[in-house]
Amino acid sequence: VSLDDGGWRIKTAREERRRRRSSFLATTTSHTPSPSSKNFASRSAKAFGWRVKCKNLLQVSAWRRRGGLCTGRLVVTDEASEREEEVRGVGLCRIRRYCGQIVGENIPRLPAWIEFGEKEEDNVLIWRAEIESCEEPIFLETITMFDGEVTTELSASHAIQQTRTRKMEILMWTFISLALFPIAFASLKVPRMLLMPLTVLSSLLLASVIPKLQCRYVGMEEVWTSAMLNGWQSFSYAGVIKFSACFGVLGSIRRLLCRLNILPLQVRQQTGWLFSGPFHDGARMPPNPLFGRLRFLPSSFGPGIVRKYAPCVSDMFAVLYVRMDEFPGHSNATFQFVAGFLSQREQFGCIALNPWKQHVSMHASCDGILFSKHSKASSSLGSLQSSGDMARGANKVRTDWAIMLWSDGDTFESYLKAVGEHCRARVPADCEQDGGDLSACELGPGMPTGWCSWYEYMEKVSEQDLELNARKLHGWLKQGVDLRVLQLDDGYVDHWGDWTKSSKKFPEGAGNVASIAGRYGLAGGLWIAPWAADKDALVAKEHPEWVLRADSWGDAYKSPWLWLLDLFSSRAANSGFTHPGKWFYGLDATNPECRAHVKSFIQEFVQQHGIKFLKLDFLHAAALPALHFDPALTRAQVFQLALQTLREAVGDAFFLACSCPMGAAVGWVDAMRVSADTNLSWKPWPIWWDKTNLPSGRNMMRNSLVRHPMHGVWWMNNPDCLVLASSDRDGSTKQSYAEAIGKATLAGMTGGLLFLSDDLLSLPVERLRILQCLFPPLHSQPRSLVLPAHVIFHGQSECPEVLVSELTGPEGTWMLVGLFNLSDHHDARAIALTSLPLHLRDDEEVVVYDFWNGQVCTCTSSHSSSHSPRSVREAGPLPSVPFRSPRIPLLSLL
Repeated sequence: VSLDDGGWRIKTAREERRRRRSSFLATTTSHTPSPSSKNFASRSAKAFGWRVKCKNLLQVSAWRRRGGLCTGRLVVTDEASEREEEVRGVGLCRIRRYCGQIVGENIPRLPAWIEFGEKEEDNVLIWRAEIESCEEPIFLETITMFDGEVTTELSASHAIQQTRTRKMEILMWTFISLALFPIAFASLKVPRMLLMPLTVLSSLLLASVIPKLQCRYVGMEEVWTSAMLNGWQSFSYAGVIKFSACFGVLGSIRRLLCRLNILPLQVRQQTGWLFSGPFHDGARMPPNPLFGRLRFLPSSFGPGIVRKYAPCVSDMFAVLYVRMDEFPGHSNATFQFVAGFLSQREQFGCIALNPWKQHVSMHASCDGILFSKHSKASSSLGSLQSSGDMARGANKVRTDWAIMLWSDGDTFESYLKAVGEHCRARVPADCEQDGGDLSACELGPGMPTGWCSWYEYMEKVSEQDLELNARKLHGWLKQGVDLRVLQLDDGYVDHWGDWTKSSKKFPEGAGNVASIAGRYGLAGGLWIAPWAADKDALVAKEHPEWVLRADSWGDAYKSPWLWLLDLFSSRAANSGFTHPGKWFYGLDATNPECRAHVKSFIQEFVQQHGIKFLKLDFLHAAALPALHFDPALTRAQVFQLALQTLREAVGDAFFLACSCPMGAAVGWVDAMRVSADTNLSWKPWPIWWDKTNLPSGRNMMRNSLVRHPMHGVWWMNNPDCLVLASSDRDGSTKQSYAEAIGKATLAGMTGGLLFLSDDLLSLPVERLRILQCLFPPLHSQPRSLVLPAHVIFHGQSECPEVLVSELTGPEGTWMLVGLFNLSDHHDARAIALTSLPLHLRDDEEVVVYDFWNGQVCTCTSSHSSSHSPRSVREAGPLPSVPFRSPRIPLLSLL
């Protein structure tokens, strides 16, 4: 990193090699032979590199009590200091710190520093900043960590060629103008004295304007091929956006439609900001000064109006793909560039992308906290400060580590591992060392497996339903269907918030599920929304001060029920609209009494009733933009308090998080729901084009495939329950056999939590056979045979479509390959065997067994397969496989 015109840039590989070569020649008196390729990168790697340049070291946006929005940037005043420090998840880094002040037109001077961390042997850069307050109080809104261009050296060479082409275009348009303008002016009867000057001036003007317009709106070169975007929480969209339609003549039209929000480039929720906005309201772009401090309006409200515009915004991280079809030394090479944050303990962070300008910006949201030297340090962060995970109070703000990685390999996987180590992720190996892994012995074979009541009974579940299905599960255990958890979902209380109260359907309370499960040799599981409450719940009536409320700035974002029902005199913060037609409150995690209440009823279920599995849902309600008991905390810090309370209460029980901000939960939860709710219908109803939080099979499978690399690195993935029934109870919604196989294959290959949610008493035999096929792989020791499945993905489609896993058993070693087709049309494709880790010799045959269709074939170079819509092709290990030979590897096609 080197400072450049008030900002900074990363030296290119070519510049660094030139510097090393000059220093090498200066210290060598005689000629030295060229080094071998083992010590230096290949020529193809030398020819490709990333160009990263940031405009400013640091930018700050804040609101003053009087004076509106003010912005400033960091100006370095002291010399840089260097040290070496071990950064968890990254390794030993050379840290360089620059100290200075935040200087702007209206903003008061704020002492600040920024420090960069570099590793010599890796293509990785980390940096963070800290800002101190001043005498004048301000409302800190956003800290911009990066605002600049991310291009490639190859695109820089294209720019040189474009400059030459532009000169030729200027000459071309000049000659065309000189030929056409005299005719046009003569037809207008312009005097001959003015004909020549007007022709020359018009020709020069046209020749200078048209190439610029052509370069800006039509003749742009495609640099980024695609980008992977990640949503804020479990239900939010995760997928790959392709930029092929952003360039050329049609790209200029798409750019205009995107800016007008008519045809946005990014996938957005289609149910409106009022109903589903709170589910996706994570990190935010810097505000626009024209509309005031409407901090309670979600980021989905008026994109580019209330806040600054960006075509694509991703939460916590974004992955850029550059694919070179004719790159020297790499046939169809794909290069990755990852920009993100190592954690979200201090602030929620987002990454904004503009493919038309190759522009990237990274923002840390401070949520308008009161920032003043006279403010007291937060009293809620005492326990977290002592562990070193969080720091500061209201008079100092430090950001999380920002990170950039780039290479021609799987950079995304390296980033996920760095985040997992940095946040001390609770992956299975770590849980075993701590003695907190109950899944291997009590909850399932390697991963928790069980039955969930939600999708069959929903809120109409009763104790009798649990008893009947538990008896069926006990019988299935003897048949090899190893579902060990009986999990009760929503419907056991009359009002959310009164979790320990009894109801007509559960007269002994929800804790009785552990007793029912215990009678049949099962473990009891329970669903709770700990930070949510109904308007009629006792907790909301007896403790209205625990309910999160919006202040006067957020009158436009008040809860919809307040327009109809006059429940409270003040405005409650909107938590969103959910099934079955319910609005709910969010509870204040900064209130010590509220935290003690949440901790007490969870401990009652775990310690007194013996609940072993807890599915804690709607956790985003603790991170709403609202007035808090402790105003010195950002939303991310508030959410850390909420997660710490839940982790302490859960103890050794299994913690599955749902509707949870993902980046902030690493290190706290055992498992994470990574998709929206599943459904028998393939597309969401009635808004079939929605790709976010509406339940559907398509949205569930897409998010699960995109976020599959997080499994075993950040937590255990939960792709939601497996529903195999052909139709629901009234027959209105149907599921094809191919769709059921696709969902079952996804659940088996991804190796995460496997929970069935059908009526076990009426499940057809042919659908039960699908479930039975999943359990032989799950019985391997010590972990699932299909864990982890490797993703073959180069950013060419919306989600990965190929999963590969290497299996080992009594018969030997073979490959398990899953081909997914999530589209609505038949698709035939070929798999190159060279892309699989088979280690084949020339012309060596491979046996391919189609698992679900029972077909066997042999091939040598590639395997072609025809896919039905919404289906998967699978070949897996069976007890007896024909054509089995020790010399011929078996390729199992799923």
